[in-house]
Amino acid sequence: MITLNAEIKGAFADDFSGSAVVASVYSKAVNILLSNSLLLSIVRSEDELSALSILVPELFSEGIEISHLFKSGAEVSITGERVRAENVEIDLRNADLWDCSLIYERSRINWETIALLEKALMKYGKKGGLLGIIDKSCEPDIFTRKALEVLEGPAETPGIEQPETPVVLQGLSGLVGLGIGFTPSGDDFIASVIMGERIAKAAGKPYPVIDRRDIENALYKTSYGGRTLLWQVLRNQFPFYMVKFIKSLLRGEPSEIAASVSKTVLHGETSGTDFLTGLLWFLKK
Repeated sequence: MITLNAEIKGAFADDFSGSAVVASVYSKAVNILLSNSLLLSIVRSEDELSALSILVPELFSEGIEISHLFKSGAEVSITGERVRAENVEIDLRNADLWDCSLIYERSRINWETIALLEKALMKYGKKGGLLGIIDKSCEPDIFTRKALEVLEGPAETPGIEQPETPVVLQGLSGLVGLGIGFTPSGDDFIASVIMGERIAKAAGKPYPVIDRRDIENALYKTSYGGRTLLWQVLRNQFPFYMVKFIKSLLRGEPSEIAASVSKTVLHGETSGTDFLTGLLWFLKK
């Protein structure tokens, strides 16, 4: 038995205890399926952090065979302070707590910033996923066509007696689980739309409110990875790479925005591009 110390833990990483199962083992992460069908991830780098992950770079260092320590299907014991498999224990007690919520007083997003984001996304965005929602030069596949149908649906408008009530953007649950991959494209898109809602709110501008309950009720339709992403986002906890991008966007420097977009699209197969596509779609609304 070897013991490794976690360097950072996400806001929800020590909230669960009991028996779990190793779901998958990769070169960058070990995903553990909890009893509530969410994934707790042990990750190699900060860019992979989320509210349900633990940063343990030492686990992925040379000389350690991850697949010998965590085997797919093997049982794992979780106490809130430790994650223990047959031959390895991860100690969480001295890990720094990372809260991945968006906290800022006021957003300065303007049309110039949105235009810079769109220009960079058209240049660097990965084809596939849901980029075709924004980039009309992309040949729409079955998932993009379905997404466009969902997004063209009507939003609930405020009643005549309460004109100050914000428009409620409904129907996004139709994107849950849409696409393929660890986190389907529709889930990445929804996550960024919810992030866009928070940015618009901070800007003090009129904005459509997301129907979160509808999305929560549809989480059963997606993969474990997608469910875990959306479960966190619905509680205003966003993956590290998303928060990192938003901070650069809010600074509004043209060269920084372009560089940040070019790095963000490298996240996952198309996850980074789908995230930026959803964010741009919402901000343009």
